[in-house]
Amino acid sequence: MPKGDIYYHLKFPFSDGTCGIKYFIVLFEPSNDKEPYIVAKTTSNLRGKSYSIGCNQNLKAFYVPQQNVQVFHSNTLIQLHELFEFSNLEFTNGVNQNLVIQYKQALPPILFSQLINCIKSIREDVSVKHYEMIMRK
Repeated sequence: MPKGDIYYHLKFPFSDGTCGIKYFIVLFEPSNDKEPYIVAKTTSNLRGKSYSIGCNQNLKAFYVPQQNVQVFHSNTLIQLHELFEFSNLEFTNGVNQNLVIQYKQALPPILFSQLINCIKSIREDVSVKHYEMIMRK
């Protein structure tokens, strides 16, 4: 479950308390059971707007055209304005026992590197805790 992996979650827990189907990208993989996985959700609901490929700083999002990542069936935004945590147990159980989290593919390394650079460019909009974890080597 390394950084940059794309997963499909059948019951993604949104911050408003609802759940739904959602793709997400792993931004931080914990080295111990005390740390959480940090993930960014995606959306393909672009509401008819156009975006620049890559980092869209003002929107706190990273735009990925469909042809750049096979698993995305349409143009997709990786949303960076709100990052989510999964405990190690929650993530592992979701993949191995509950089967609500399914691995899809790894984000191409160049795109993951650009995504991390995008997070650096919006540093003040990311919690200090999340930023420090994501930037850890």
